[in-house]
Amino acid sequence: LHLAVQHGHLDVVRRLLSESDIDVFTLNNKGMNCLHVLASYSRENAHLIFGTLMEFYPNFPLDVQDAQGNTALLLAYQKGHGQLCRALVAAGANLSICNYDSFSIFTMPAASKALLVNIIDIIPREPPWGESETCLECGTKFTITNRRHHCCRFSRHCGRVLCKRCSLNELPIMKFNLQKPVRVCQLCTDVLTHGVMAAR
Repeated sequence: LHLAVQHGHLDVVRRLLSESDIDVFTLNNKGMNCLHVLASYSRENAHLIFGTLMEFYPNFPLDVQDAQGNTALLLAYQKGHGQLCRALVAAGANLSICNYDSFSIFTMPAASKALLVNIIDIIPREPPWGESETCLECGTKFTITNRRHHCCRFSRHCGRVLCKRCSLNELPIMKFNLQKPVRVCQLCTDVLTHGVMAAR
């Protein structure tokens, strides 16, 4: 399965998933499952292969981290594979997870702001709360006096853990049916108020 996704063989993937008892959760020597491998090699049809995987395994764990702490979303984002990133986010992948080098899609050095904005725009539902000992925007360590706030506090948009200074804005999020203003980060504010084109 790992070789089939690595080389973009959609028909082989479909056949393996439908006609064999292959263990789709098997890890390679880098701690990668088939989804990590798919994201690492990012073939043109990676989003279609992902769709096939989700068809057979709708509850496939999207946020599993490999040996370096990377999720499939982080790997796909690092490769600039927009279609796979959007498919992962639409399926519920967590945007706020950091790898073991403390990089997330928001702080990845090779990050494309246009891709990041597009990903933020399509978040389909309130993401789970992220975990961090530091603000995921400015890096400030949380203390007794500097408490954590989640982007949009109780019902957040991007799910990142932020300090008060980095989450000053409050907006209603109509796509989540949140009509009362809730905390959002600056990037989410730009996307939610001005749209994708203006936020780039």
